[in-house]
Amino acid sequence: MNKFIRSNFGLMLLFSAFLGLLIPDPGKYAPLIILVLLFTIIFSSFFQFDLRWGTNRNNLLKAIAFVLIRYILLPVIIYYLLSPFSDFLAFSFYFLALIPAGTSSPVIGHMVGGNFNLSILILVVSNFLITITIPLMAPLLSKSFLTIDAWSLFRTLLLTIVLPFFVHLPFRKSARFFSFTKNYLPVVVVICLNLIFCIIVSRNKPILLSQLDHSLPYLMATFLFLAFLYLAGWLIFYNRSFPEIISGSVASGLNNIGLAISLSTLYLSSQITILFIYGEFAWVLSLIALKRIIPIIIRKS
Repeated sequence: MNKFIRSNFGLMLLFSAFLGLLIPDPGKYAPLIILVLLFTIIFSSFFQFDLRWGTNRNNLLKAIAFVLIRYILLPVIIYYLLSPFSDFLAFSFYFLALIPAGTSSPVIGHMVGGNFNLSILILVVSNFLITITIPLMAPLLSKSFLTIDAWSLFRTLLLTIVLPFFVHLPFRKSARFFSFTKNYLPVVVVICLNLIFCIIVSRNKPILLSQLDHSLPYLMATFLFLAFLYLAGWLIFYNRSFPEIISGSVASGLNNIGLAISLSTLYLSSQITILFIYGEFAWVLSLIALKRIIPIIIRKS
């Protein structure tokens, strides 16, 4: 099952998008369902992490340095580079750059030759960091795009990022539960991400169908932006070992697009949500491209 999911992860997400066009809108229950699904993804992902300090200290400083550059400095640079051309794209891509590494990034990175332990640390550090950075940094440059206060955003991130960490700790004591969750993480992540994507497409179906003329420009823009993020992650670790470079590149480009769409649905404008939905398609296409490009680079290096 895990092998099938890892091989067809992108296609399953694409299927959930088309399914979202067919199912009815969950209505007022959608935000609660999305929060529960996000909680479940993060909760399950923490079982990948080895809490023993001795196994992590060699990579921790590398992960912290990477996260500070990639998730604090780079988003600000992106905003000021794009703001002369489009306030909408500047803030949208600034917000997307603040989003942490995706829960699948350590697994995908490992599959293409990355350093798994470093990838896990980047995932954990970046996810904890956003509980501070997004509520503080997003409103600063939001202009008219952010429609809720920083405290509400902070509270949501606490519930979906920090709380799952503390809730998962007692369950680590159960060898059977720990083993099951760790072994079947891809299944949990795929089911939850597909449900999130399906719900969000369903909620925004009228806007999506009425703005089909935006589909190709949005898809191209987000694909190019994700390609830039992959390259940025590669360059941040440029002088490191090749597995570390791959981990940095994958963590940077393979961000938690599901979280971005969910937060956008809850707090940002519908137009940004539409851009991020097309970003999900671009995310899948970039993942497919990544699995083909990295092995070619490894063979030639």
